[in-house]
Amino acid sequence: CLLRFLRARDFSVEAALAMLQRDIAWRKAVGTRGLAAKSRAEVAGCSARVVNENMPMWHQGFDRQGRPVMFKHYGKTNLAQLLQHTTLERMNLLHVQQNERAAILCVEQSARLRRGISPALFV
Repeated sequence: CLLRFLRARDFSVEAALAMLQRDIAWRKAVGTRGLAAKSRAEVAGCSARVVNENMPMWHQGFDRQGRPVMFKHYGKTNLAQLLQHTTLERMNLLHVQQNERAAILCVEQSARLRRGISPALFV
């Protein structure tokens, strides 16, 4: 939504446009479109067991307003163990992946409920 870029730049159209262009360039470079379709193990570059045990995050369902509820259990994140199997860059991509999945869920839920659902709820 363009409004978020305008809000982020105090409704300066030029600054919001520049921010949007940087965002689009970053999304192309990272490949966010394909990221949501990949498994967490593919994104992390290690086994699903290692990822799930050391960096638990999941989609729980939807709240009463219809927003996707996404959990990121930071208390159970074992950074040292993860870094034996992957890199910080890949771990960051895992967060980007979950955020992209949340955005997709918002779009799908909006279509289901026939009203705008945004943003997702992260716990």
